[in-house]
Amino acid sequence: MQFRLREAQPKDIPFLVDIVARTMPEVYRGIVPAEDMPERIDEVNSALLLQWPSIRVCECTGNGAGAAHTAGDALLHPGGGGGALAGMVNVVSGSHISLLWVDTGYRRQGVGRMLLEHAESVIFAAGHAEASLEVYKPNVRAVQFYVAHGWRTQEEFVGRVGAMVLRMVKPRPAPPMPPSATG
Repeated sequence: MQFRLREAQPKDIPFLVDIVARTMPEVYRGIVPAEDMPERIDEVNSALLLQWPSIRVCECTGNGAGAAHTAGDALLHPGGGGGALAGMVNVVSGSHISLLWVDTGYRRQGVGRMLLEHAESVIFAAGHAEASLEVYKPNVRAVQFYVAHGWRTQEEFVGRVGAMVLRMVKPRPAPPMPPSATG
């Protein structure tokens, strides 16, 4: 499959809401109490509705576009280039990564890495010394993903739903060293 990043468009909103509604109960099972899940989904979707103009989406444009969306109750999305939406990311407050979501059928295909690298590049190109994000500590797969991409835990705290949250940071990479004059 091939993927491309693009700006979110108004027509993407129902499909992004669908991604959150379908994936949040799976990812946060055992982290967010079941009785709190609808409220959390509503909160994330409210943020999504406010932030959509600055969100970047990852669209599947190659072979298999839409394949992940053909099962179950997923909505089919034509996308801007004819492909299905595979995920999204946003940068808020200049240096904080928010709403990094990858649809279930597109995990472990480089979508999360593409979205994360895009967000990091936006943050560091703006001159920020570090990027930040928050992730539930029991979401082990996500924590391992971030650690593998150079993120470290700055602090731990108890989140609103009673689960431990990690505030993770990644410093701006050092610029490459110029070749030495002695060669």
